[in-house]
Amino acid sequence: MKSNSHVEYVCQVYNPGERAEVPTPADYAFGRFVRVLSVQAGQPDLIGVIYNTILMNPEFGTLGPRLSSAPELEIFSPDYLSEKATLVGILVVGSMPPAEGPAFQGIPPFSAPVDALVMPLTREELRRFHEGEAGPRLAYIPHLRSQAHPLIPHLLLNILDQVIELFPEHKEQITVLREGLAWQTYVQPMS
Repeated sequence: MKSNSHVEYVCQVYNPGERAEVPTPADYAFGRFVRVLSVQAGQPDLIGVIYNTILMNPEFGTLGPRLSSAPELEIFSPDYLSEKATLVGILVVGSMPPAEGPAFQGIPPFSAPVDALVMPLTREELRRFHEGEAGPRLAYIPHLRSQAHPLIPHLLLNILDQVIELFPEHKEQITVLREGLAWQTYVQPMS
């Protein structure tokens, strides 16, 4: 894991053979909420959302002849094979204690440690992160809207779809917000 700012991180997805359980594409999909594990006892984990994917392939664009075939590279240069990687961009939107306790939505005062582990949030954890006193809480939306990235409007629509699924009793209110954002994303740029 590395950071581009206090709230923007780049995380490398484990490749086959690096861990017993390899993440599935659904684990690092666009709009997936993740937990950046804290290494200090008592410090809450950071909560972020995946907003971008970058494929690292050093072989891309090298069309010249090779001295070794791909199976031979595995024997003679095993490190070379591990240079391919899938990276995901994560925007931190809050923090949450590992077990019980209230979630915080906003800019956390602390940052993630180098080489922190990142895990996808379960459905229950995602609902807990969004639970407010009177319904779903989306206090991080202004923070996401302030980010200058072309995928952010689509990310917000994705997030609102997830929140509608988590809180079906508040579907009408969230749908109004979603329709306004969809108008700004799809229709307004054409006018």
